[in-house]
Amino acid sequence: MGVGQAERAATASEVRVHAEAVRDVLADAGLREPRMADDGSVVVHSDAPSLLVLGRVTTQLHAIVGYHVRLFFDSTPAAARWATSPL
Repeated sequence: MGVGQAERAATASEVRVHAEAVRDVLADAGLREPRMADDGSVVVHSDAPSLLVLGRVTTQLHAIVGYHVRLFFDSTPAAARWATSPL
């Protein structure tokens, strides 16, 4: 399922309810060091960031959480600064 304009993003509390499953999906995809921003965005580290992986994982997280989970790589400087809470 893609993200449409009407679809809302998951909140931090909605992501945290599913934190263990979210961490498992991220680890299975080779994404490490998950952190969350106050708005529910998740930032991860990858040695080889890939939009293909990002899209696949985002779809999996949507199925788990029930809403779109904003997912960013920490290679984006701003993302690395604002997502500081461990997931």
